[in-house]
Amino acid sequence: MFDDSASSLTTFELPEIENYVDKDGKIDGKHVCFVNGTATYSGQVNESGEGVAIAKFTNCVYYSGHEVSGTITVKVSQGDAGKVQMGVYVDDFEISYNESSEKLTGSIRMIAESGTVSVNQNLLIEDQSGSQVLSQLKFEELGYSSSTVAGAIKIGDAGAIYVSTSGLRGDSPQFYDGEIKFSGLENSATIEFSSDQTAYYVDSDLDGQYDLGAYISNMHKFMAGQVVNINPVAIDLMSLPPIVYSPYYYDQMPDTTTPITVETGDYYDMDTPAEELQVSFAWYLNDELVADQITNTLPAGIAVYGDTLEVAMRVSDSANTVLSNRIAIELADAPSYIEVTELPDSISPNQRIEFTVTTIDPDKTHSPKLGTLLSGPSGAVVGEDGKVTWTAPAETLFSSQEYFFNFATGNEQNPEESSVSVTVNTTKPLPIARSGIDVPKREGNIVIGDFDGDRKNEILTTDNQYRVTLLTNENGKQEQKWLYPYSLPTEGTIQQLFAANIDNDAEKEIYVLTTKGLSIIDGLNAPARELISFEDDILSGALKDIDNDGLPELAVILNHNSFYYSHNMLNVYNLDTPHYSLFTAYVGDANSIVIANVDEDPNLELVVNTGLVYDMVSWEKQWLSGNTFGQHLLTTADLNGDGIEEIVGYNNEIVVYSAVDKSQLTTLEGNDLCSITAGNIDDDANDELILGECQWGDIHAYNFKSDKSFENIWTANKVDHSLSSLQLGDSDNDGKPELLWGTGITHSGADMLVTADIDAGGVTVRSDQIAPQLDMFAPAGWAKTNETTESAIFFLPRTNSGYDGSRVAHMSKEGDLTLSDVISSNWSGHKASTTADFNNDGLTELLVPNNEIYTTGLGIMELATHTITYQLPVDSNEQLITVDAADVNGDNVKDALFGTSNSVKLVDTYNQSMVASYNVSSSLRDFTTHLNGSLSMVVASNNLSLLQLANGALSEKSTIEQICNQVEYFNYDSDAALEIVCLSNTDSYYSDVQSEIYVFEVNNEQLEQVHHKALAENVVHLAVSPTEDNNQGLILVTQAGYSYRNEDPYAHVVFTDSKGYKISRSPKLPGTSNQDGLKVRLDDNGKLNVLLTTSNGMYQIH
Repeated sequence: MFDDSASSLTTFELPEIENYVDKDGKIDGKHVCFVNGTATYSGQVNESGEGVAIAKFTNCVYYSGHEVSGTITVKVSQGDAGKVQMGVYVDDFEISYNESSEKLTGSIRMIAESGTVSVNQNLLIEDQSGSQVLSQLKFEELGYSSSTVAGAIKIGDAGAIYVSTSGLRGDSPQFYDGEIKFSGLENSATIEFSSDQTAYYVDSDLDGQYDLGAYISNMHKFMAGQVVNINPVAIDLMSLPPIVYSPYYYDQMPDTTTPITVETGDYYDMDTPAEELQVSFAWYLNDELVADQITNTLPAGIAVYGDTLEVAMRVSDSANTVLSNRIAIELADAPSYIEVTELPDSISPNQRIEFTVTTIDPDKTHSPKLGTLLSGPSGAVVGEDGKVTWTAPAETLFSSQEYFFNFATGNEQNPEESSVSVTVNTTKPLPIARSGIDVPKREGNIVIGDFDGDRKNEILTTDNQYRVTLLTNENGKQEQKWLYPYSLPTEGTIQQLFAANIDNDAEKEIYVLTTKGLSIIDGLNAPARELISFEDDILSGALKDIDNDGLPELAVILNHNSFYYSHNMLNVYNLDTPHYSLFTAYVGDANSIVIANVDEDPNLELVVNTGLVYDMVSWEKQWLSGNTFGQHLLTTADLNGDGIEEIVGYNNEIVVYSAVDKSQLTTLEGNDLCSITAGNIDDDANDELILGECQWGDIHAYNFKSDKSFENIWTANKVDHSLSSLQLGDSDNDGKPELLWGTGITHSGADMLVTADIDAGGVTVRSDQIAPQLDMFAPAGWAKTNETTESAIFFLPRTNSGYDGSRVAHMSKEGDLTLSDVISSNWSGHKASTTADFNNDGLTELLVPNNEIYTTGLGIMELATHTITYQLPVDSNEQLITVDAADVNGDNVKDALFGTSNSVKLVDTYNQSMVASYNVSSSLRDFTTHLNGSLSMVVASNNLSLLQLANGALSEKSTIEQICNQVEYFNYDSDAALEIVCLSNTDSYYSDVQSEIYVFEVNNEQLEQVHHKALAENVVHLAVSPTEDNNQGLILVTQAGYSYRNEDPYAHVVFTDSKGYKISRSPKLPGTSNQDGLKVRLDDNGKLNVLLTTSNGMYQIH
């Protein structure tokens, strides 16, 4: 009534009617509407605009999209003193939009004179359901100062509403004075306008007194029907409505797969405290209110791409409910995904599987479609019914290998991919891995026992990062026997190692406690299994069978560290039911626990370093000592030979406690101790106490005497700075105990694992048998060093924490490792090396960096003696980038190729002559060669260049702008010609590395791109699979995990097809790899062999 609808017909446009009026004022013609339909005009007007115009509309659709049919007649006349009269008459005038329509019949008459306008409306309105409303209203407007309305609105058979006004001033509908009254048969409602606050009143019994009332905060919204509700209250309870602003939305474009959350906008109420206001939200989907969604979060799946989504904030003070303006949220097109049925998680070799993949568009969940297989492992077939059938291979490279099936999930405009996978688990032995001798950095990380079932003891230890390793001790010399090759299933670095025999076989099982959980390795060729994991960090643990059921229980101290507070919890778990704790207690700042029998009953006790002792059957707190047992070190030992262990702790001095008497037995002065252990090392019944001093101190052994004093029985030099993990045991199987420890761990020099023999005469430290620490690893290749021996060769760029130079490692097929002496200082840390028969003698030599301080060197090494037989012509100031071996001059003898920061050189080492060289204008990254009659070479710098060798010179044939970190010749397709694959890595300070591959073919000596694929992983090395001649697959080393994010680093070996689609991959391999970390070949039996290195060790996989 007060928006613009009252005058809409009086200002109704007759589209382009002026084009159908002739010079005599006659109106005649048919007009074609802009979108659809026609308007037929007739009538007569004079020069003053007086006359009659008739328009008959037939399905006329103009700019607004409304469709109009029916007849409208407009009559205009003028009188004296500027008086104008106009009448608009409609007959079955129907207006339709979308699925709604209204039909109008009646008239509107307007008289305007001397600043006064009056309108008489007599209009019957009928909607598509047949409901009718008759509007008989009269409007008068005396300029800005006064308006009146009077008349009735009759609503079908429901009755009539009578409308009257009084003293209206201002512009409609936001008048600043006056009132509008709506009267019915039994009650009335009045809107009183004010410049301060407009109010709505109800006279419920027509006695002339207002009974109820409410304020209207926004008259425009009230007239537009956007006010949620008017809730009149008693007059004395009326409250000013809240002022409400729109909510905020800060995120990027969401899609239907994610909940959408808005932030509360500003709001206040002049007469209601904020805590009494109720805030909710109204969500609108395509202009319709979404039912039952009143929080600030709209659940996923309600709105989809293409919908119009809006949200407003609703605030109520019990008397008034006010809705803010809406904000619009644009939804993105959600990526499609795949649903898989009947696909198992893991299978066995030769097992046949069938599964179905369906592509789901989250915006169109009602129309799923069968997935389109892009690539998969060899033998994968898709039937007409959409089922994928595949038989797992009989042999895999790794003991466990994950196979991928890649499906197209997008459309032509937005192509996308998704994959599903299945793991093939085999009984194949684990890959051979070696890292040298590892030294623990924490207490409790040397365990002596039989772990391989050979009835001999080995040394189980760790570097307290990611390595779990077994060593043998022969005559005081340790050699690595085994290294667990895969990442552990629980996250975090290694905290502690345990051993237990739970199946009564010959060997003990290995338990590994990381900062996030416990894993078991049940056999040296078995993958580790997670037993329990935690969100909080583990500070300390103890593992022992506390209930004599043959299975150990785990006790841990967990540190819960949040933004607001930190506390430590002691939890005990039965590993068969790890989701339920047997016992839980707050333990303050405790950081160490031991399980032992420290009292006279047969039950084991749990000893906490802060002075607590718990019975592990009743879980009663048996002792709360007034003293901390050991803030820094804690152990238990039967020092007096009575069969009950005493508690021994270190708090700036050694203190011995008896849990039987709940007393302190004695003390022993300790000078800055770092490690503690105990055991019976002589012929009496007592355990001896062994203490290791920090810094440059010594190791001392003490006997506990009957007078409760300690006697020093020997002192040993610990060889280097500080120490960790003192451990007693028969590590060399000679029937006598040895003492083992790690040292050198607190300075930048080499870490050392030291053994000392103990006998009746005292202690002998075997400082002559300390193995070098191996720091860095790079595979060189395979080598035949005599007529019968072949080894895998690894180059070790630095040793002993970088204080010693490079060495060469020979690894037999069984994993036996032999090290050379230091061959050079390798001051610059160059890693690239390769093996080949460079002198045509049937044996293999090594092309290896032999740098000295400030000098770059590269030589041919005879592997039997580790002597350099030929020094290549390398500028001493250049940085060595990469090396290779290839027959570049066609004499059937491998030549040496090497790249420095600004050049590539080809050297005939057999004849000791330069073949050719090529200088690059920007930093060299890689090169690759192919000999087919003549030598072709591709060089990667800041550009990619194709070179040809002719007449002793490399000439440039083609150069394109493409950065490649690595390049290789390979057969991308099924023809005989080779293509070039380029690995490109682009990274940003704020994002992960993004890897891509480009494939180029050579046409008329020009490089042309034929394929490109973005890879979803960070690829650090690429090799061409030698198992195919055509459509050759790629072997990638991918890297994930970043230490600066507190993530565990790991690599994968990934096998793809020639286009880069992932076919299979290895388990996680701990550590970081690099561009020099992979070598591949086919052996004499046609089997794929792989040499791989990460920062964790050297791998030989076949």
